[in-house]
Parts: sequence; structure tokens; C-alpha cells
Amino acid sequence: MYSTTTQTHNNSYNILGSEPKLELLKRLQIKRNKKSYSNMLHKYTRTFKIVKKC
Repeated sequence: MYSTTTQTHNNSYNILGSEPKLELLKRLQIKRNKKSYSNMLHKYTRTFKIVKKC
């Protein structure tokens, strides 16, 4: 009986513990994507300016 209660408690804790981690990972992924997107945009504008000069 004791082992089953601890197991269910651990399961609920794991579920609670994994949710915020997933959210955090998602946020990190979004941040990374935004960063790469801005870098891409920066590179593009820089090359565009060079092309414009010519």
C-alpha cells in the first residue's frame, strides 16, 4: 500500500514537474527562432544595402 501511494505521488509530481519544463523548452525554442530570424533579417538587409549601393 505504501509503495503504491508513493508511486502515484511520484507520478503526479513528474507530471507537474515536466509541464513547466516543456513550457520552458518551448519558450527557449521560440527565443532561439526569433534570434535566428533577426540574424537572418540582419544579414539580408546588409546584403540588400550592398546590392543597392552597386
